[in-house]
Parts: sequence; structure tokens; C-alpha cells
Amino acid sequence: MKELLMGRKELFQGLKIGDLGYEFPIHPAVRLRMNYDKIVVSSDQLREEIIEDLKEAAEAEEVVLKANSSGRNLKLLLVGLSKKYSAGAVPD
Repeated sequence: MKELLMGRKELFQGLKIGDLGYEFPIHPAVRLRMNYDKIVVSSDQLREEIIEDLKEAAEAEEVVLKANSSGRNLKLLLVGLSKKYSAGAVPD
């Protein structure tokens, strides 16, 4: 799904979606893992893990995050991606 949202048209040549005239606009996707229960033992540790995941995603896209909360960092990441790609960002 991420490759489709990122406009990677070449990956879909020969497939139905590639033959439908879809324009493949870029919509940046953010992958958030949901298996924290296997590594997290406290709510503080969960917050730290989520913030680290958001920071890694931001670094990969050259977006700067300055907040200490996961919710605020998610908002900053999505706003930064929207500005970078001139498109709405989509959680993946």
C-alpha cells in the first residue's frame, strides 16, 4: 500500500491498477507498528517507543520533530510530510 501511495507507478506496470489510468499521485505514508505489547512493560516505555518510531520516520523523510509527546510529534510529522510532498499524509 505504501508504494502505491508514494506514487511508485513503475511497480504496478502490468497489473490491473496500472492499466486503469490511475494517476499515482503522491500521498506520503507513515508506518506505525502496533506490536508494542511484545516489548513494552510500562506506559512510559510505550510513550518512548512511539516517540522513537516517529523520530525514525521523520529522519528518513528529513522532517524535524521538536516535541516531547507522541501526539504532538505525530502531528508535526504529518504536517511536515504534507508540506514536503504538497499532499496529505496517510497513516499506513
